[in-house]
Amino acid sequence: MLTWSEKLYRQTTVAAAPLMRTVLERSSRYRPLAGRFWMQPCSVPTGGIWFHACSLGEVNTARPLLRDAEKMWPDCPVLLSASTISGYTRAADLAGPDRTYWFPFDDPGSLSRFFDRAVPRVIALVETEIWPGFLAEAARRGIPVAVLNGRISDKALPRYRRFGALFRPAFAKLALVAAQNETYAERFCVLGVHESRVRVAGSLKFDAVTLEPDPDKQHHLRACLGLSGSGSGAVVVFGSTRPGDELLAADCIDALQEDFPEVCWVVAPRHVERADEINRVLNRFKAVRLSALKSGKSGPGKVVLADTLGDLIGLYSLASVAVIGGSFFPGVEGHNPLESAALGVPTVYGPYMGNFPDAAAALERAGGSLRLAAPGQLKETLRRLLADPDERIRVGSRGRKAVLEGQGAVGRNLACLAEIISQKNREGQGR
Repeated sequence: MLTWSEKLYRQTTVAAAPLMRTVLERSSRYRPLAGRFWMQPCSVPTGGIWFHACSLGEVNTARPLLRDAEKMWPDCPVLLSASTISGYTRAADLAGPDRTYWFPFDDPGSLSRFFDRAVPRVIALVETEIWPGFLAEAARRGIPVAVLNGRISDKALPRYRRFGALFRPAFAKLALVAAQNETYAERFCVLGVHESRVRVAGSLKFDAVTLEPDPDKQHHLRACLGLSGSGSGAVVVFGSTRPGDELLAADCIDALQEDFPEVCWVVAPRHVERADEINRVLNRFKAVRLSALKSGKSGPGKVVLADTLGDLIGLYSLASVAVIGGSFFPGVEGHNPLESAALGVPTVYGPYMGNFPDAAAALERAGGSLRLAAPGQLKETLRRLLADPDERIRVGSRGRKAVLEGQGAVGRNLACLAEIISQKNREGQGR
């Protein structure tokens, strides 16, 4: 029985779906997202374990889950869905195009088309992707939904509580939550999940990172950047930058380039579609694009704009220092600092790391990262690190050790998923 808020929400999504679909189909930039309104015309393995990871970061986090789930349930197809273009592209690389799907829009028609075709045995939402219509449809069909690596951020909590009439019934439908820590576990309970269905399983981000870079990709990127050998010059990577970060990077390059002429400065935006905008910021340095370097259309330069997908980890593997974007100004709350720390790279970020509190805290406890109180501190921090290779080695090695010590959450999360799969199997046998 739907509540009044669920009925109103359902009516709203029914009315919005045709307009949203039309807008997306007419957009050259966002047209692929129209796939969220129908199932692709391909063979969908039924009765599988359906993992959903919203965007690029969550898809990368889900990678070890997919790998180990296929080992634990070899006879059960593993599906992966995503909600953003970059997330879908990465998901297709990980799971293969035949097992990668767009997460359906939350209207009854789109949901029915997906569920009718996929008929999943169980659904695992990676981190938090709470859609009332989706959870109601899964519950109606008797399909259990779990949240793995669950988190409720400081920003999301008040929003969920403000619209509690709609979201509390949705949270109550979750079969099980494997939360990253005690704080998040308590928040899931506050929002409507019964405490008997909540576990603390740790953060998957420690398990999802790459510990050893792909040697072929690393060699190719090294050649593209004009680095002749392992000790041929320092590399500073500004990773996953957001608006404002590129101006900060340019300020640092401007101040330090003359004192450190051998350094290669790489700016890698979180969204590569912003490349033209960022290129204007870096224009005075005669920045070269990584896409041009990889295609041989340009020679190496001292300032590089990484306008390609899938190269950030390879770039981090060459870095002498990594600077994490989205952390110096309010609004984004940081990106994953473990990606660079796992490779033994000294990692620097700003005060706004609300999306990765456990990861940042673990690195800081170990002395494996540097958190700065303000953007203005970045310039002198980079100067100190570039002038002191020994400090770079100390911070980098401590960061890598902290990542290794934090691993093990994949097994705990999949054990939670196994709970509800076993329960589902027992219920099926009892009928």
